Amino acid sequence: MRPILVDVTRTISRAFKPVPTGIDRVERAYIGWFSMQSSAWFVANVSGRIVVFDSDGILSLMACIDGREPWDQPNGLGWLWSLGGDQTIKRNATIKRLATWIFDPAKAPSALQDCIGSPGTYLNVGHTNLDETWLHLMTSAGGFRIVVMVHDMIPLDFPQYQTPKSVARFETRIRATAACADMIIANSKVTADRVDDWFARWGRSVPVAPIHLGITPVEAAVQSAKNDPYFIMLGTIEPRKNHELMLDVWDLLPSENRPFLHIVGARGWQNSEVFKRLDTSPLMGQSILEHGPLSDGRTQALLRGARGLLFPSLAEGFGIPVLEALQVHVPVLANRLPVLEEIAGPSVLYIDSHDANVWATIISRIANTGGATNNTPEFGDLVIPRWEDHFQQLMRVLA
Repeated sequence: MRPILVDVTRTISRAFKPVPTGIDRVERAYIGWFSMQSSAWFVANVSGRIVVFDSDGILSLMACIDGREPWDQPNGLGWLWSLGGDQTIKRNATIKRLATWIFDPAKAPSALQDCIGSPGTYLNVGHTNLDETWLHLMTSAGGFRIVVMVHDMIPLDFPQYQTPKSVARFETRIRATAACADMIIANSKVTADRVDDWFARWGRSVPVAPIHLGITPVEAAVQSAKNDPYFIMLGTIEPRKNHELMLDVWDLLPSENRPFLHIVGARGWQNSEVFKRLDTSPLMGQSILEHGPLSDGRTQALLRGARGLLFPSLAEGFGIPVLEALQVHVPVLANRLPVLEEIAGPSVLYIDSHDANVWATIISRIANTGGATNNTPEFGDLVIPRWEDHFQQLMRVLA
């Protein structure tokens, strides 16, 4: 197999974010998998320089990012600047020590060939560093095959859920991908279809391979009906996640047996009315609890004890929280989206995303019957995809 160059720009640029996003987790899964492959290298655009790591280097850097090892202490003025709180100074000092090569972007194609021995496959799964100039250098001058993962086309399909700036940035990156990529990896058939549609509008046809993302195995917990019943919502508080509907539902639930609602996720964008309700509702701190982003461990603990995951989202590229909930036998109540039918089928209880009364009736019934009801689908024959399955399919596609 040709050498593989995995872009890790997103992971490094977000090194100091407290909780990784869904795309962050995917890039980290790729780092973990390819660090075990002898033909893999890792590249990032850091502060205008191209940095290349071998497997040992990227794993050591990940130990710092995850807080398992300390960052390097910079020398001279860098040390003084780091005292002012600029953590990138320590990050860059660590990168300088761990990187195998560092060079100017203009020298990247020939320099990368010299580094890894021959032109290979450039693999970008983070929706970051998709700059057309960079991609053209890699494919034309460098001879690299360009493979990009597309997680969704939501900013183009549903621009009303995004800021104009984020839509424009996303379109620039995806147009660059359409112009330069040799292959697209899509996280679902639904995403693959949307990629085909948009690329056709731009006069491009690129092979697209849909491969479902993996879920890290977690054992189910034994739930107790004696615990105060609660439900959970996971994800950034943004318009397409439809938190507004759940706030309406909790207003409708009878006060004498109203369950708790745990909202886990950072506040996002263009959602001022929802934020206002979260700040002023008399139910806040009583039956509605907003946690902000939580660690994986705390999120999993909350999820495992919930009577159900509420997922009234209006648009998704995949839906990792749905599979994570089903994996631990937590019922999922969701808006009927094509991608959820693709990845979870009848294992989800689908409810109209605009009918608060129906949601309230079903949530109340589940809360007061100790869990499953006649309305709740069985987990049955659903096969939860694993990362090993994902990468085995990926390697066949890349071969």
